[in-house]
Formats: sequence, C-alpha cells, structure tokens
Amino acid sequence: MSNEIAMIEPEPQTKDQIDRFVAWSESFQIRHVSDRENAIRIIQGWKRLREKIVLFYSGTREEPGMKPLAYQTWKKICDSESFFLTRGDAAEKFAKNVITRFDSEEEEKRKAKEALLQAEKDEKDRKERERFLTRAEKAEAKGHVEKAEALREEATMLDYSSPVQIASSVPKMKGVSTVSRYKAVLVSMMDLIKAAADGNTTAFSFLEFRQGVADRFGNDNKGQIPVPGVKFNPIDDLRIGVKS
Repeated sequence: MSNEIAMIEPEPQTKDQIDRFVAWSESFQIRHVSDRENAIRIIQGWKRLREKIVLFYSGTREEPGMKPLAYQTWKKICDSESFFLTRGDAAEKFAKNVITRFDSEEEEKRKAKEALLQAEKDEKDRKERERFLTRAEKAEAKGHVEKAEALREEATMLDYSSPVQIASSVPKMKGVSTVSRYKAVLVSMMDLIKAAADGNTTAFSFLEFRQGVADRFGNDNKGQIPVPGVKFNPIDDLRIGVKS
C-alpha cells in the first residue's frame, strides 16, 4: 500500500498571484496616505482571490469540492475502522473483566486460606511458647538457671517465626500484568478552589481557565462586566471587506 497522497493545487496563475502578494507584504511600508489606500486595494484583491481558492477546494452545496469529498472518504474509512475496532475492543473488555473477576475471587480464596493457616500456626506457636515458658519456670525453680534462659530464648524465637504464605493459584504468563488505575472524581469544587487559594500547588494544577468561555463572555459585554481575577484586554482587528 502506497502512503503517497497526490497533491492538487490551484492553477499556476493563482499561485503566482499569492507569491506576489506575500512578497509585497514582507516589504510593505506606509509613507503616505496613498500607500495605505493602495494597500487596502491590494488586500481586497487578495480577499477576492482567497474566495476563489476556498471555492476551488471546498466547492459549493450543489458541486462539492475536494475537501467535502475527501472528508466523506475519510469518514467512511474511519467508520469502517471504528466498526471493527469497537466490536473487538468490546469483546476484549468483556473477556478481561471476566478474567479480573476470576483473579479477584481466587485471590480472596488464597487470602482466606492463608489467614486460616496463619491463625492455626499462631495458636500452635502460642501453645509452644507457653510450654517453653512453663519448662523454664520449672528449671529455674530447680536452680537450672542456664537451662531456664535457653528455654526462654526458644519461646522468644517463636515471636519471629515466618508468616504463612500461600502462592497464588493463578499462573503467571508472559506479557500479562495487572496495573491499578485511579480515576479522579470531583466531590467539591469549592474545597478544591480553597485549597488552591491556600497555596496547594497540586489543587491549583487541577483548575482550568477556559479561555474560549472567558473570551466569549468578554466580547458579549465588551469587557464591561468585571470578573475577579480576570482582565479583559481589547484587541483591535482591522477588517477589510471586498467591494461588490
């Protein structure tokens, strides 16, 4: 499959006009009012040329150009890809959920059995410890001090015995691992804002300034309505229309 895409461009005359317009703009200066008027006429010429370029690529509702046709082709390709991937991904997710549920159940069984065996071992160690201590008391009562100390050491060693460990019944497979992911849930925006205001840099990083929303608000009221922490700066945009 070739990855090359054939580029379709406007006619050479149009490309030449664009090149000349770009070259003019790079050295453009205004020394007199007439220069300004001439510049506006040149820009208006570019606006007309721009409309032709947009029409060349986009076409009209009756006769779609390359962009709509290319989009339709791209959309069909993406829809086809999505159809197969969505079905496969859903099947994978279902199977992985079954595996995860099985692994969790097996882990619960392992922990329960491990806890039972640990309890049995602890009880056995307790009785063994008591036996050593009882023997140590009897030995000490008979004047066998060294033997009593040795028996007490034996009792103490039981406190450091290895815990019961049962290996997982789920075999390990190459390329398979379980990774825990965490999903944040916003429970209180006010608490988050307060933490950020108090200097919590992590909380501050969770706050987002929505530039587009703020710009629309500023344009709707022409920056006349103040908002704490936000300044609306006017940006002049020279607009030049095309004479009909």
